[in-house]
Amino acid sequence: MAEWLGQVCPALVGRARELAGRLAALLRDLATVDRPLHGDFYAKQVLQGPDVGVLDFDEAGRGDPALDLGLFIAHLERDVVRGTIPPDRVEPVRASLLEGYRSAAELPDPARVGLYTAVGLLRLAPHPFRSREPQWPERTGAMLERAEAVLRAVAPRKVGAAVRPVPQGR
Repeated sequence: MAEWLGQVCPALVGRARELAGRLAALLRDLATVDRPLHGDFYAKQVLQGPDVGVLDFDEAGRGDPALDLGLFIAHLERDVVRGTIPPDRVEPVRASLLEGYRSAAELPDPARVGLYTAVGLLRLAPHPFRSREPQWPERTGAMLERAEAVLRAVAPRKVGAAVRPVPQGR
């Protein structure tokens, strides 16, 4: 992703490479978690009514549930950068998402969710360009900046230290 960003916005390549390297180093050291995942989880993948339904399982697989939760939160952060939701909505929605998850399953370590939020922001960084959004270079830079801030918030903690590998079949 960092190299791709360098092709469309050379001014961001150094920053993107450094962020990608830091994320890769943290991901490399994580204990493996093997649970069902959506793989592309965000608000448009959820139908809410009397019951809640999840859509679009083309990227479903197995892995760390923190990835789905972090990607959902990364989409919220992207929507703030796009100006489609106010910044003060992120925390209440994030808290509600995590509480809802906690009511159904063991919640992943918050530091892992933060790490995957930063990963999600890096994954989403090309979207302003791909969507031909106005000021896409600034928005892309803002997404990288937000990913760096999220990573700074979790980096002092031992990401994944409290997570035990989950046996296959659970």
